[in-house]
Amino acid sequence: MERKDFLQGIGLIGAGTLLHKDKKTANGSTDELPFACTLTPSETAGPYPYPGSVPSSYTSSPLYRSNIIGDLPVAGGGGTVSGGTTSGGGILLTLTLTLQNTACTPISGARVDIWHCDKRGYYSAYNSSQNGGDWTAYTFLRGIQTTDSSGQVSFTSIFPSWYIPRAIHFHIQVYIDGTLYSTTQLAIADSLGVTINGSTGYNRAYTYTNATDQVFSDGFSNQLLSVTGSNTAGYVATGTVIVDYTSLPLKLLSFKATIENKLARLYWSSENEENVSRFEIERAADGSSFTTIGTVAAYNRAGTNNYTFSDTLQADLSYYRLKMIDIDGKFTYSDIIAVNGAAFKNVKAYPNPARDKMVITHPKTDGNSWVSVLNIAGMVVARHKLPAGISTTSFDVSAFAPGTYLLVIESQTEKNIVRFSKL
Repeated sequence: MERKDFLQGIGLIGAGTLLHKDKKTANGSTDELPFACTLTPSETAGPYPYPGSVPSSYTSSPLYRSNIIGDLPVAGGGGTVSGGTTSGGGILLTLTLTLQNTACTPISGARVDIWHCDKRGYYSAYNSSQNGGDWTAYTFLRGIQTTDSSGQVSFTSIFPSWYIPRAIHFHIQVYIDGTLYSTTQLAIADSLGVTINGSTGYNRAYTYTNATDQVFSDGFSNQLLSVTGSNTAGYVATGTVIVDYTSLPLKLLSFKATIENKLARLYWSSENEENVSRFEIERAADGSSFTTIGTVAAYNRAGTNNYTFSDTLQADLSYYRLKMIDIDGKFTYSDIIAVNGAAFKNVKAYPNPARDKMVITHPKTDGNSWVSVLNIAGMVVARHKLPAGISTTSFDVSAFAPGTYLLVIESQTEKNIVRFSKL
């Protein structure tokens, strides 16, 4: 039985509809992308995908490695590495793949699996006569990596060879958040296949070309690797895999400002961060002429992320907004919020130190204003809601133990903090 009898699954060719996308550039203009990235065709995973189980926490798998030569026998092209070859005649290959979606946006944090045959055309982890015998105890030329912030993974391997009825090829699978998004195969130019197989270490006539290959014969232009190097120095290959995946946009859950210890404190929370680079904090005195006053790097992780930034309190009104920037340079803005620095000047607490009562003057309260007292450990020891429309509050501190406290006047838009001592 030939290997083609083991090939299972139907190759689905992705049409990759050309889409027009808008992106906002750094100067605020909108440029139209001439086309979107074309979907990489789906192909069969057979006949030799990894038969073992990979845990959901795949980074603990023995296959999680960048050098996938592993336990490749010398006869298959393994052995000691010297220059660009091995003692087994294998020609070294560094393969870097970039994972993107159809909007050409890099996808970070994705799992990429790779496997291919050795220089004889044999795969690890299987036992069959047409595969050269029993390799069930081996895992050579199989690996898993996670895409970085640029959507890239790299593997160190040797060049495979051909086998009946296949030209040289590489198997790739892509998982995002545990879901399989793509099963495909990548090819090389036929002329390079002739060069590889003509080396002393391989010494095989290049029998199957891409045109006669069982998978690539219907087209492979979107699956062709770009390769540089030589048989003696080894090769470097790069390729791009495009999957039908749209990451959820960054969702800003909240953005607010408070006044704390003569500082304007900005707080914001976000979720669904993916391919997010940073937050730039912008301030304006007039609500329109914004300048950047600071940068906070994005955590770029799943779940809810909380951030804070402090700014010197300005004398009057200050307006703030967030510029949320993706790795590819696209960005969006948050809503604008304001901080009234003049209001802080009106916050006073006396006497300080206090023995029995304190009088607090503060901005006129809204319908949801509170006064709280925190001890030095940050625990709330007293909290009272204030009636709306007042600007002076009398507060009983007689029951407090002697020490240092923080008195907090907080409304829906502002928080003012005063340190005081209890005698």
